[in-house]
Amino acid sequence: MLPNLKATDPSTPEFAGRVKVIKDLLEHHIEEEETQMFPQARKLLDEATLEQLGSEMEMLKSEYKKAMGASSHAA
Repeated sequence: MLPNLKATDPSTPEFAGRVKVIKDLLEHHIEEEETQMFPQARKLLDEATLEQLGSEMEMLKSEYKKAMGASSHAA
């Protein structure tokens, strides 16, 4: 989806349509995580494991943001 969005002129109606599709997909994914995946993880994993996963996710998120910032400055 994102490559199609990047290749679309933002001033076109197609761009707005593609943004809406991505938004809908993202909202569906978030709802699925919050209502199904996260509650299941809380049942199956102990607090220490959940904390560790959270720390790892935050680290990966930080690394990703840095990489995205570097790639946007390189362009």
